[in-house]
Amino acid sequence: MKNTFYTKVATGALGIMMMTAPLATFAATTEKVGAGANFCTNVDAAGAKIISAIDTKTGTINAKSTKRLATLADNRQKRDETLSTKRAERDTALDAHYTKLENKADTDAKKAAVTAFKTSTDASIKTRRDAVNAAIATYRTGIDALISGKFGSLDTDLATMKTSANAALTKAKNSCAGGTDSKTAYTTFRADIKAAHDAYKASHSQTKISADIKALGTARKASVDAAIAKFKTDMTAARATLKTALGTK
Repeated sequence: MKNTFYTKVATGALGIMMMTAPLATFAATTEKVGAGANFCTNVDAAGAKIISAIDTKTGTINAKSTKRLATLADNRQKRDETLSTKRAERDTALDAHYTKLENKADTDAKKAAVTAFKTSTDASIKTRRDAVNAAIATYRTGIDALISGKFGSLDTDLATMKTSANAALTKAKNSCAGGTDSKTAYTTFRADIKAAHDAYKASHSQTKISADIKALGTARKASVDAAIAKFKTDMTAARATLKTALGTK
């Protein structure tokens, strides 16, 4: 249960969220749409560039999201395989230990004590593993919620921004057709585009993501630590009982 694994998971999750960072190319495009006196003449081209920038960024984000989610799933699978292997190795070693104890038990009373020890130990191990599994599951569910639920759908947010951009374009075209001078129409258009972009950024704040992931990791660690502490306490008592029954120090 090394912390490095959870650090990697948290980093991966943050990476997914960081793909929602400000669309610099989208914002920058408004600087190249024919500002000033030529805006109304080039309004269609201006709109096409903005929408193209959004579509391109949407495709890039979706591709990265798919890749990062696949990496996260792969990391989880590797972690599960490693944990399963370690548990199997410990079980094999424990069986060997049980055999040694049984071979040393030369009376019915001692044999019964060994059997009781085995039963107690197996129950304690199961309790610990169940608790660890539950902690991992809760952590992963929380991470998944941050990715797919708590921060909404990237596709939906990008579509909303695209709708706002189209609305800004329609507004600009109507303004130009109504006789508004190009510079004024451009200034309004750029402000509307910036508002759409800012709204998108606001829905993907990075600060809360980091705090939530840290909280999930802290809660997981606390649960695992508690399970391990209980296991150690139970095993100390079980060993003491066994030693007394076997007459060993």
